Amino acid sequence: MLITDEKGFDLLVKSIEEASKHARNLLFLLVVTSIYILITAFASETNGKLKLPIIPGEVPIETFLAISPLVILSIHWYLNIYITDLNYRLTTFDELNVNCHIKIQDPRILLFPWVLTFPDRKNSTLKKYNQKILGPGSKFFNSARSIFLFIIFALGPIVLHALWIRFLGKGLTISIIPYICGNVASIKSQRL
Repeated sequence: MLITDEKGFDLLVKSIEEASKHARNLLFLLVVTSIYILITAFASETNGKLKLPIIPGEVPIETFLAISPLVILSIHWYLNIYITDLNYRLTTFDELNVNCHIKIQDPRILLFPWVLTFPDRKNSTLKKYNQKILGPGSKFFNSARSIFLFIIFALGPIVLHALWIRFLGKGLTISIIPYICGNVASIKSQRL
């Protein structure tokens, strides 16, 4: 796609905004789902069933081990697909030669504001901008970005391996599902 006019630029900015919103929602869903599944996995068990937190009821361990890893893996993959797509769109945006009538330090400040679309601190021309917004040294920015990237790429595999470890000693053949899903999620994250 060749962006030669304002309409093409607006289309790219809106597509970045939509991809950012979807990625942010998937990130939130991954965190909430992971917490819920871990609480359920480590909750009290009676007669081969786990008590569900918040929702009254119980679920057999075998069903839980069959479904929960697939849910985490699906959300993890979908989030990683969106992050890869967002990275491609941001790279395209960064390669544009944007001429504005007003002076701005970096065109990325025009994008949907969240930690993955903020200006890149590696570029020396942005240091003044980042220090104004995030304070001297900008340790907050680096810490926040590191936490987000950890959650995006490592939370899914860690939760899946925790499930596997939790039910490893039960002698259930189905407990291999979280292990396989965790390894698949780890490999997929490394390729991105």
